Amino acid sequence: WRYSALGFPIRLRTYTTDLIPARRFAAVTEGQIEARMSLDLTPHESGTHIDLLVEYLMGKGILASITDGFAANQMRYSMETLLENLHRAAVAVR
Repeated sequence: WRYSALGFPIRLRTYTTDLIPARRFAAVTEGQIEARMSLDLTPHESGTHIDLLVEYLMGKGILASITDGFAANQMRYSMETLLENLHRAAVAVR
């Protein structure tokens, strides 16, 4: 996938590394940003416990230095949105 950070193009490729429907999703991202993410869902009392792991490593160079803060904010926003969507889906199923 492609996006722009502060006017600089970022190109990444994300691969699913593990998928167990309704239980686990994991992926790695390669390119100008190296990242891995996993999402594990387990039953907990009357709901679902969510373990979310996101790790990323910016590339080297001036572009990485400039866009590191932007990338961190973008990843935080993406994860918050993911969690909000999971919550909405869980509420809708009840």
